Amino acid sequence: MFNSPLITERAQAVLEHWRGGPVTRLENRDPHMAVAFGAVAFALSRQNNQMRIGGGSARSYFLQVEAAGNDAVAVCILPKGTEEGVAIPLQAHRFALQVNQPVQFSLVASSGDEPFAPGQVVTLDSEQDRFQPLPPLVAALDTQSTHHEVEVSLVTRLTEVGTLDIQCHSLQDPDQRWKVEFQLRRDLQNRHQSHALPPGYGAAVAAIDAVYGANDKEADRNAVKQLRQQLEKLLGPRNDWDTALARALFDELWQRRKKRRRSQAHERVWFNLAGFCLRPGFGYPADEWRISQAWGLYQQGLQFDKENQSWAEWWTFWRRAAGGLETACQQRLYKDVSKFINPASARNLKLKTEIKNKSYEDMVRLSASLEGLPVATKIELANWLAKRLQKSSETQTSWWALGRVASREPFQSAVDTVIPPDHVDKWLQLVLGQDWKKNQHAAFAAVMIARVTGDRARDIPASIRSTIVEKLRAAKAPDLWQTMVDQKLALDDQENKRVFGEALPAGLKLLSR
Repeated sequence: MFNSPLITERAQAVLEHWRGGPVTRLENRDPHMAVAFGAVAFALSRQNNQMRIGGGSARSYFLQVEAAGNDAVAVCILPKGTEEGVAIPLQAHRFALQVNQPVQFSLVASSGDEPFAPGQVVTLDSEQDRFQPLPPLVAALDTQSTHHEVEVSLVTRLTEVGTLDIQCHSLQDPDQRWKVEFQLRRDLQNRHQSHALPPGYGAAVAAIDAVYGANDKEADRNAVKQLRQQLEKLLGPRNDWDTALARALFDELWQRRKKRRRSQAHERVWFNLAGFCLRPGFGYPADEWRISQAWGLYQQGLQFDKENQSWAEWWTFWRRAAGGLETACQQRLYKDVSKFINPASARNLKLKTEIKNKSYEDMVRLSASLEGLPVATKIELANWLAKRLQKSSETQTSWWALGRVASREPFQSAVDTVIPPDHVDKWLQLVLGQDWKKNQHAAFAAVMIARVTGDRARDIPASIRSTIVEKLRAAKAPDLWQTMVDQKLALDDQENKRVFGEALPAGLKLLSR
């Protein structure tokens, strides 16, 4: 685009029309290299200590801290005018850093001319406009210690790329330090909106504690059977829980995770509730930390592993969290379930027996939700599902799984994990061979495989899409399905649930890519 003569001439013509006269065109043969040239010039000026343009920080920044009394206070950690790369040690103060748990760092800024000194403590008045809040940073700072609080000193630095680095140095162990990084060049008006938890939240936590927090001897063994209904009575239908509430409940469940092993019912209900509150595994502050912690449960496995329902909740938990799992974790999950999906397992008597007790249908759902798998692995999985679907005894869920694996539009992964269009023709032929009036699962699989994205590298040929639209119309399929194959379209909540196997929590909206 930068080197297009047509665009250049058109832009010049428009500018001359606006000006009412000729404009001078400056020659730049490599506009796409401008940033690189600037970076090299800046590096050379630093190396040779040459003159360079710089004005320092345009604002003073303050970190909100807890202090005695009711007033909200903050400590100046970067005064206005501080140059990039200059370390600012806050030697006059010591701080208590919360570790091994998600915590929030709140930053405020002042653009006024009032001079502030590093370490200066100010009172924040919500009725004044002196201080402007920035979006807070939620992080979990880990340590090998079992303590939840570490005494630290702070050193701050404004980097050349516009980030504010806060180094937290342990006073007990000089070699231990933690880094917190704020992006300062984002729109300051994009403020974090705090989510108030509903009035029944306290009672809900008490209900969870009664099941998973009490001593084993004092615990009510029957309370776990009513926990889900009790939470919905206190907080409303769980499909209406917003993301903030869901994550707050997950954090409460996580603190009591060790008590899930009291009984089979305790374990089953814990995974059901925790997975529901963690879905889809990303999109909310500290989710990365929650997922990394939750992955440790996979190494532990199920305590009560003899019942099909326990395995159903186990696989469902990982399906709900799959969106936040790293590729290596998704590959581990696939390795463990793929042997049951591989059609060759039908000849293995041991595997056939295990399938009956390990909730095969939920393994299929999980495997289809592992979007981070390599394309070659997805093709392997789709071929297995297609071969299984040639038999009428195969679960109808496998139609959904085939559509999800071969979908044109991924949920959380990059588009380079989408199976190329030239591989899906044989699966579409299998789907098209079904009677869609009797098998709407197959019809919807075709919709997912043929859905329009607007990306020629992913979309299947228009002639095949036309065939699918005609068959959908003949089968009296929903108009939305036909539209999805005919034109680029964002999904509504109901179709999101159908595509991804579950409704997204309120507060997380899936946008068309």
